[in-house]
Amino acid sequence: MSHPFRSMASRFAVMGIFASFVAAQEGPLSKVVMGDIVTDAVDSFGLAWGDLNGDTAVDVLVVSGPSSDNLLYFGVGDGTFVRVPAGVVVSDNANSSDVAFADIDGDGDLDIFVTNRFGASNALYRNQGGIQGGAEGAFVRDFADASVNAIGNSECCLFDDFDGDGDVDLFVGNTGGGNNFLFSNNGGAQLGTEGEFTQIILGVAVSDAGDTFGCTSGDYDGDGDVDLFIANGSGENNVLYANSGTGLFTKATSVVVSQQGGNSRDAVLADIDDDGDLDLVVANFLENNFVYRNRGGDQGGTEGVYDPLPGTALALQAASSSAAIAAADWDADGDLDIVIANCCGQTNDFFETKENWVFQKVVAGDEATDGGYSNDVGFADIEGDGDLDLLIANSFDSSGARVNFLYTNGFVAGAFASLGPGIAGTAGVPLLNGSGALKSNESVTFFTAGALPSTVTILVVGLSNISTSFKGGTLYPDPLFQIPIPTDATGFWFVTSPWPVGFPSGFDVFYQTWVPDAGATKGFAASNGLQSTTPQY
Repeated sequence: MSHPFRSMASRFAVMGIFASFVAAQEGPLSKVVMGDIVTDAVDSFGLAWGDLNGDTAVDVLVVSGPSSDNLLYFGVGDGTFVRVPAGVVVSDNANSSDVAFADIDGDGDLDIFVTNRFGASNALYRNQGGIQGGAEGAFVRDFADASVNAIGNSECCLFDDFDGDGDVDLFVGNTGGGNNFLFSNNGGAQLGTEGEFTQIILGVAVSDAGDTFGCTSGDYDGDGDVDLFIANGSGENNVLYANSGTGLFTKATSVVVSQQGGNSRDAVLADIDDDGDLDLVVANFLENNFVYRNRGGDQGGTEGVYDPLPGTALALQAASSSAAIAAADWDADGDLDIVIANCCGQTNDFFETKENWVFQKVVAGDEATDGGYSNDVGFADIEGDGDLDLLIANSFDSSGARVNFLYTNGFVAGAFASLGPGIAGTAGVPLLNGSGALKSNESVTFFTAGALPSTVTILVVGLSNISTSFKGGTLYPDPLFQIPIPTDATGFWFVTSPWPVGFPSGFDVFYQTWVPDAGATKGFAASNGLQSTTPQY
């Protein structure tokens, strides 16, 4: 089917309707410069977001080292934070590297695990809310659990349900030639106490000694269990471990992602192309990144088989000293964007994901020009406004400040709203719906259902809403364009096309489908009205 919105876009351009609005706009991220969270100067290496004290506002723990206290901030809910000055979480002076939150004992609150380097014990902090009977957000360190008695040079950690029994297990990645650690939660099918861990000592996932800097988990092959990927340095290949379904892993040596490596630092399994399977991006230190597309989903191949994409802008970053990576839809356009935290005096890398594996690097704004020695990045909605803000953990800044970077997101997603009622015809009241990000050149889709079959309908588009009542319904747009679109044999049509360039922030457009129908009042039916509002910055 043809794409009427392409011609509509060109008509806008020719008429010059929006010429006064076509200008570079400031990006959605704004740097926060006030508050303890961006002025406390320590060497920060890892961070995790979550509601630790049960007040629905998101909190953050930033772990630090060497010989620095961790930083715990309780969120207020409006984008500001209160630093927690005392307690075991912020007074265990260690050389910490990473942190993860999870409800390990199933009592409804989040507990904390922190990895430490150079032979120091890792730390498990139990939240005293829930079954502990204390105050949620207060913590006690557990010195007895198996998860803290395995000693290594730990760099990364994550919680996930590897054995599929309904509770969270724990993986810890180590450097310095030591084995990685895997701990099974004793709850669920283990018939023990949920929240206590048993170390797994057999299997390839805990016997491949090396230098693991990063780890990520997910169901890469679509078989319903959680698999594991580790990012290795020191010239070693990275490793993808396929889960048997019970927490027993085999090394997926035939998959290309396990055949490449070098100086990898972190990785993320995520559905980058939004086709229902997990793709993989690996951040490398002073080498090109690895970008892999999963052949499942829309690719029409075998899920779990990967194709390298070495020519993308995201991959071609050989000069970047990458330390951490995160994927999140910070611009609310429906796909996952990528942020890579770089160390060694470099700026951080922000990539907006476009269609067909095109990544556009952000080159303007504080987020694109800030840098130094960044070690971790994490997203959360700290203001409760529906968009994702982010924090970057820093250390060893050449200025001596070593402060962390917090950016709030001023982006409000574009939206469609239905304006009813329409006007009934022979087949009832037709339906008009729309979806898409409403950003320049991003795809937008409209469809009409319930119209007369095999009939040329009219999609009416206007820049203002007249809302005129007419024979039991309402005519909504003040017509500017009338675009003919035929229905199929079921009375349905849809069109997908790039959104025109040049719409200003917060701009409204109105639509309605008119259907010639001899059985309807005055000879036509009309759908509900539809209003689109472009994103606001």
